[in-house]
Amino acid sequence: MPSRINKSVIIKQPFEHILIDGFINPRWVEATEAGFLETVEMNQSNVGLPVNERIYTTKTLHPAQGKLFHLQNDLIKAVNETWDLNVVKVIMSENILQSDDYIGPHNDMWYPEIPVRGILYLNKEKKYGTHLYTMFEDYHDAIPPTEVGGEPGQLLLIRVSKDSHHSVGMFSNLGDRITLNFMFSTIDDVPKNY
Repeated sequence: MPSRINKSVIIKQPFEHILIDGFINPRWVEATEAGFLETVEMNQSNVGLPVNERIYTTKTLHPAQGKLFHLQNDLIKAVNETWDLNVVKVIMSENILQSDDYIGPHNDMWYPEIPVRGILYLNKEKKYGTHLYTMFEDYHDAIPPTEVGGEPGQLLLIRVSKDSHHSVGMFSNLGDRITLNFMFSTIDDVPKNY
């Protein structure tokens, strides 16, 4: 599975990223969704939070996190070889973005020790993907963003740069989106401000 992450699949436009279909078997994703959602408790307010999404808690990790836990070293090796990096740790966390929540355009540059971000889509059917911006400075009145990803089991890796602006949930209200997010870190600690 991690061997599918390599230089030959890098997409250069609008910035470097990789999109892998079926990184995790879509039928397995479908079979695990209901059980995971039974463990979720959503808070109904984001008042006072610095984001436009509500916070949730789970009683257990998403099964995908357990499935990938033993592959962490292989994932790190594949990312390092793909982008000539020195990543030493991968941090995984679930995210559930509710249908009326969003994360606006950003490039993740606030974590200099995180050169690659990842999103594994875990809904049993596509809700929506991630929007990539070609020219962020003009995103209000120029080129509309391109949606990539969102299919069950797809993995999106983004090589963080000043140009890697992306957003989620701003153009869709198709229901709650479940993802497992990855932060590939060059330090063996949690990044500052995380």
